[in-house]
Amino acid sequence: MSTLARFALVLALTAPPASALAWSPSRRSEEAVRADFALAFGVPPENVVEAHYYELPGMAKQPGFILGRFREKADGEWIFPGIAAYFAKGEELYLARAWLGSAATKLHAIALVDLDAEETKVQIGRWRATDAPTKAKRRWPALVLAAERQGDEPTSVDLLIVSLRDEDAPEVLFERPLERRWRDVSDEEMRTNPRPAGMLIGHRLEAMRVEHEEKVYRVVLTERGVDSRWNPCLAPEPYETTFVLSDPPRRRFKEVTPALPPPLPCR
Repeated sequence: MSTLARFALVLALTAPPASALAWSPSRRSEEAVRADFALAFGVPPENVVEAHYYELPGMAKQPGFILGRFREKADGEWIFPGIAAYFAKGEELYLARAWLGSAATKLHAIALVDLDAEETKVQIGRWRATDAPTKAKRRWPALVLAAERQGDEPTSVDLLIVSLRDEDAPEVLFERPLERRWRDVSDEEMRTNPRPAGMLIGHRLEAMRVEHEEKVYRVVLTERGVDSRWNPCLAPEPYETTFVLSDPPRRRFKEVTPALPPPLPCR
């Protein structure tokens, strides 16, 4: 598996020779979008497992982006997620890329947010392949994405925030497991080797907001533990976790208030 340092690489590549005024990525065929994504990551088109184009209305210098997954080798087991963002310079369109963490089985776009806004609440529900960023102009545009990780035990879904402020260099600012679930204990296991009845088997994200105050940028998550079906206690209480954006050159939202799920309220 590749390291996070490798995932942070960003490379600008020219799209197939064409004028930005003569064609639009939104009119590209599925095969052409797949070819553009392959070009951005330097792999043969046949190594691309999926590639989906998303338009960004109102962003003249960034008409849209491709979310996709690919194998580094034709017979590779791991399928890596990435973003290839179109950007305009003069009358030409180019592509910039960014790796999006470790191997994934699913990759979804959830929302387009403005990190410069005073407060933005992001609606996070069941992630679907049809979810797409909302339409709006942004001072500091950033994408909120969800990636279901390949081969993880427990099952893990990560939330990612990718900055589009620098048109030619998408930048991953945030990555955190936000839905994790272990297998619950079976009837036979409870009979032969009882587990604590009030144990948690995972956690999930319930709400997210992005805040900006002067020079401070925050992401605040509301999470809740997932309890076992054997839990005789009350349902787990929600808890908040706060992250603050660090300074360049290595900008990342870092956790500043480490939080653990509160104990289950038994009576």
